[in-house]
Amino acid sequence: MRVLLLSSYSGNPRTWKMAKTLSKEGYDVWIAEWDRSGSLPEKEMRDGLKILRFRRASPYGPLATFKMLMWMGWVFAILVGGRFDAVQARNLDTLIPSMLARVIRRFVLIYDLSDFYADSHVRAPLIRWVVSYVERALTTRTDLLILVSPRQVEQLKRYLPRRVIVLYNSYPTRLPRKARQGRTLVYVGTLGMDRCRSILQMARIARAAGYGMVVAGFGDCESYLRELGKRVEGFRFLGRIGREEALELTSSASMVIAYYDPRDTYNHVINLPNKFMDALMMGRPVIVARGTYMAEIADREGVGISVDLNRPEEVIRILRSVSEDDLKNMGERARKLFEERFSWERCAETYLRNLRSILSDRDSEGSWRSGPS
Repeated sequence: MRVLLLSSYSGNPRTWKMAKTLSKEGYDVWIAEWDRSGSLPEKEMRDGLKILRFRRASPYGPLATFKMLMWMGWVFAILVGGRFDAVQARNLDTLIPSMLARVIRRFVLIYDLSDFYADSHVRAPLIRWVVSYVERALTTRTDLLILVSPRQVEQLKRYLPRRVIVLYNSYPTRLPRKARQGRTLVYVGTLGMDRCRSILQMARIARAAGYGMVVAGFGDCESYLRELGKRVEGFRFLGRIGREEALELTSSASMVIAYYDPRDTYNHVINLPNKFMDALMMGRPVIVARGTYMAEIADREGVGISVDLNRPEEVIRILRSVSEDDLKNMGERARKLFEERFSWERCAETYLRNLRSILSDRDSEGSWRSGPS
């Protein structure tokens, strides 16, 4: 069986993780992605995966509108020109051309809803309403909908296909790489302007509460954080790091910062990002924003603390009150919760079982092609 996974930027960890899972099961797996740097090979074979790239350098946001349309046209051409048994779109910019191509090439269509497009990328109210309606309407016509959080159902309302599963943003289970090192808070992730504000607030709070802080990532405030690391005792900025180093850093933390301000976007209210999953996997407590689904889990399961960074004195008091025993107990509960509920091994079983079932249903209907050309 030939399966194509689509991604609107290259090297997407979630897409690659799912592609490798399929490849290990014997599927002929292809990835079609947008190389926004314009520097990667147009075609490549890596780890048994066949990669096709739309090589157009482009920023993100409104400035990329014209190239986004070119990308969608390229995706449509790939889907019409190839013979794929199943196609997995990721977010609305790949769902639209996939839905159009399915009229010509009848394939199983899977939708990996990583971010609800209207809540992630659109600000103008009227355009937002239109985009929301389009995404919900198209979602109902997919063969399988994949969510990253069960709370995404709230965004879709009643617009759901028959099959819906949740594949969390976790990775194959690993053991902690390092022991906890002192009282240290760790953040690993992107550094957009909204995230930078929270990091700077957290840095001031950490220092006042007697914690060190380590930040790794890339984005808008890299240069400022690098200078801050030179000037402020107890604060370190590492810049961009790889996956293995990120896990080592996470496992060395007293607590991991997974603070997503719910006022910035509704996606922050409902999502469960990979840094939250990595913290649980490494057995480390999390610091999360009140009013989010992560906070609900952290409070109910006792795997971290929920705070409001706009009330710094309260956050300082909470951090000071956390004992070594508290850290140990929260960490043990975090690891147990990950293994029982969020591990990728559990997610992969669900993913493969549903894909096999859909393909089997199509075969039994006698409407399936004999194979790729």
